[in-house]
Amino acid sequence: MKIMVGSQNAAKMGAARSAAAAYWPEVQVDGADVDSGVPGQPIGLEQTTQGALNRARAAYALGADLGIGLEGGVMEMAGRMVLFGVVGVFDGE
Repeated sequence: MKIMVGSQNAAKMGAARSAAAAYWPEVQVDGADVDSGVPGQPIGLEQTTQGALNRARAAYALGADLGIGLEGGVMEMAGRMVLFGVVGVFDGE
């Protein structure tokens, strides 16, 4: 099983490795810098989700069995700005 993460960020790579190893002990997880297609700091659920999915699809296209995209966003909730993350996984379908 080969998984490609749409980033070379150490925290994102570590999270993907840890999660994947729980299911596939022999998994190979690599990362590549890919374009998210959204602003550097996505605002709102829509931009953040689109960035994660764009990263997952681009990572998959590099020859992986699964592509993973992780994107951090900000949005206003209850009068405060909050940080959140979205993970997208793409398997070609």
